[in-house]
Amino acid sequence: MHKAILVSLAVIAGACGPADAKGPFYAFNVGNWNGGTYSDDNSGEFSHCAAYARYNSGINLFVAVTKTYQWNIGFSHPNWHLVDGNKINARLIFDGARYLDVQATAKGANLAVVSLPTTSQMVNAFRGSSLMEVVFSSGRASFRLDQTSRLIPDLVDCVRAGPQTVATSLPATAQPPSPKAPTAPAQSPASPSKEAVAEREKMLNAAAADYQKCLAFQMREIVPYSNEGAETLAQVIVTKCQDVEQKFTSLALAIYGTSRADMERAVSESVEKQKRSIVADIVTLRAELAKALLNAPKEKKEAVDKGI
Repeated sequence: MHKAILVSLAVIAGACGPADAKGPFYAFNVGNWNGGTYSDDNSGEFSHCAAYARYNSGINLFVAVTKTYQWNIGFSHPNWHLVDGNKINARLIFDGARYLDVQATAKGANLAVVSLPTTSQMVNAFRGSSLMEVVFSSGRASFRLDQTSRLIPDLVDCVRAGPQTVATSLPATAQPPSPKAPTAPAQSPASPSKEAVAEREKMLNAAAADYQKCLAFQMREIVPYSNEGAETLAQVIVTKCQDVEQKFTSLALAIYGTSRADMERAVSESVEKQKRSIVADIVTLRAELAKALLNAPKEKKEAVDKGI
């Protein structure tokens, strides 16, 4: 891996400089994203997880989440000549709709880092969008956000396992401890903070809301124009929203740390309940429409009798 990439991955969390971070201890790939786990070189403790993707423009896009679940994104280009510490105003635009005005901080000559708000809306926008545009005073750049629906849950899972991966892994340059040195008792990873738990819940609730929005949209698009049975329509609607369901499953899997089989079984049970609810809604809607049609002639006759 190019040295500049390694440095950027180490400093993207914003809490340490190039000489103060080590890694990656644990590496993973999601589509064209390459990620890993990093530690603070001074304390040896887990620091953050980060991933990057290369673009044809020559700009590298980075995403990082710290052990306290602070989300950062970064941009680097070998030909940039930034002044370390300078602030750069920018606007992030997701799918041409949602946007966020931010201030990036130069980290050396070639890297600019943006700390996202602690709310989950922008993280979810990054996860669910297919295109992100970054508008600077000097121009703009576009980034296709391929596989971010998988990347974000994987980064959350990476942070969750971070202390353990750092404790049990050694980078190539590290030396094993002396066999004569006393061995400290193993410690379990620290429990997540209240802020981290709240952030996880926000992300999961937002993913669940996206799924419900998809179901409602498909009902409006399909039910009024089809004569198929209610059970068939319910299955079609659920199938149309399968991609959104998978995003929710992946995120829940990363947050709760259970097995995929257990999570998919739990989600499947929930989907079956949802299908029964959709069937009931379709039957009710059709009954109300039929009732309205039956009452229409009567209402018209009464209006004529009254001379309306």
